[in-house]
Amino acid sequence: MLLLRIVVAMGGLTFLVTGIGIFFSDRCRSVTWGSRGGNRVGNFTATCWDAIAEGGMSQGAAGLISVTAGFLILVMVVFPTFRSLGRRRRPADG
Repeated sequence: MLLLRIVVAMGGLTFLVTGIGIFFSDRCRSVTWGSRGGNRVGNFTATCWDAIAEGGMSQGAAGLISVTAGFLILVMVVFPTFRSLGRRRRPADG
């Protein structure tokens, strides 16, 4: 279970890094989302364009979506750990 949490946390971190990269890119006027790769293995990508791309979204919206998704993924990974720590520290009732 720990290995799965680590892998999911790494995915969340990649969303955060991608979002931050989109926000601070000078060449990113619009962003298109998509996947590439084969049927078994692929990756989800954000492609920045210098011009307004058809079907793309603005730099700010794409960055915000990516950062928010990464943050939510990390919260979902870390929250159970903090919750279990809180239960251990409470004094026994009775």
